[in-house]
Amino acid sequence: MPHDTHIAEALMNKDSKKSSLLEKSASYVAIILTAIMIGLKIYGWSISNSLSILSSLTDSFMDIVVSGINLAAIYYALKPADEDHRYGHTAIEDIAGFFQASMLVGTSLLIAVEAVKRFINPIQANAQTDLAFNIMVVCLILTLLIVLYQKFVVYKMKSIIVAADSMHYLSDLLTTAAVLASLYLWNTYKLGWVDPLLSIVIISIILWGAVKIGYQSYKNLMDAEMDDDARQEIIDCINSQAGHMGFHDLRTRCSGRKSFVQLHLELDKNLPFQEAHDIAENVENKLQDLLGNADVIVHQDPM
Repeated sequence: MPHDTHIAEALMNKDSKKSSLLEKSASYVAIILTAIMIGLKIYGWSISNSLSILSSLTDSFMDIVVSGINLAAIYYALKPADEDHRYGHTAIEDIAGFFQASMLVGTSLLIAVEAVKRFINPIQANAQTDLAFNIMVVCLILTLLIVLYQKFVVYKMKSIIVAADSMHYLSDLLTTAAVLASLYLWNTYKLGWVDPLLSIVIISIILWGAVKIGYQSYKNLMDAEMDDDARQEIIDCINSQAGHMGFHDLRTRCSGRKSFVQLHLELDKNLPFQEAHDIAENVENKLQDLLGNADVIVHQDPM
């Protein structure tokens, strides 16, 4: 039995290291490709004098700073529990997610102000529009690569930090597409009002994503219960296990990617100690299988 436990722990540590590398790689990819895009946008802005490219460049500077902060947060969140942090360090993910949501809201408001200004006084690019357009196409492709890779990591890891970062780069993808549309329509049809109109659409998408991420991070930081669907899955899982008479005082919460579940399991008081222990341990294991990265505590109540 102890041998099996050591094997299980070794496998869990191995999986944890793989997950850690995968999550960190999302931030590394974002930082490297964003640095390349910053260089391209500086050149594109310098030859075209386009305010939309300059706005996109400013956003990319913020992206690389936030991605750096997120990378640091991931390193911290993956640290094992210690004497001062018995529950681990995963709450840093929610702090970073809430911070990034706030940044997204702030960026959206800045874009809104700029959109109003452009309705009043349209700003157009100069004769170098074609070259600037091609540069922004490259930036669009690089941003798409970042978003797709981050979505893959989020699917595998359920990381709030990477999800927040992905939402930010998704907004950049839409922003870049809007810049391309603006440059094309200005160059072809001389329509200067399209850019502020597209900006309003982008703002709506950014704000919706920011509110969702910020609200989830806030709930986790406030130790809110899991949503009703998640709790029902937990309840169904417990009820499907044999040997117990019921349960009460179910408490759930999330911290970053980690779930915490506590409950009192009602057991026949005449059960042998080992049998009662095995029933409780089976419920713990089933809940951990259901939730993945979870900390489950089952208190045995003799009835």
